[in-house]
Amino acid sequence: MGNTVDFTKQQIVSHIRALEYSLMITEDYKTALKLVEEEQKYLTIMKTNGKTSSPETNGLAYLDYLTGTWLVEPLWKSWSQYGRSQAAKILDIPIKDIAPTTNHVESFNGILKKKYICGYQKGRRRIRFDLLIFLLVNQILPGIFQQRKAETQYYEWL
Repeated sequence: MGNTVDFTKQQIVSHIRALEYSLMITEDYKTALKLVEEEQKYLTIMKTNGKTSSPETNGLAYLDYLTGTWLVEPLWKSWSQYGRSQAAKILDIPIKDIAPTTNHVESFNGILKKKYICGYQKGRRRIRFDLLIFLLVNQILPGIFQQRKAETQYYEWL
């Protein structure tokens, strides 16, 4: 019984990963919704038992979350291929030059919080907004620009 559940879970996870990739490359909102609807039908057919906790039930719950949270049309436009295509048109640049994710922003946010701001926090509380702006303008950004300039000069020297 355990092996069957594990196999079913792996199969569902594989299907959902494929669905997520397919959703990322969609350029039509109705197509995106249709993909999720087809996956919901597939999981409903797979769910042959009446158990309240099964891989199929969990998969359906995830699809409900996905639809309610990430497939709201304005948000879908921001993370799908549609959004990248629109940005490329607006900026008049090739689509390959549009970043597909916000990983660079998330990375900078992590560095900002763990390296620069943590020394000014008291008990992991948020710092005041005016202090954040002061630090950004007077210490953090000048330090980042100085580091980049030093790296450029070093590579030119090499």
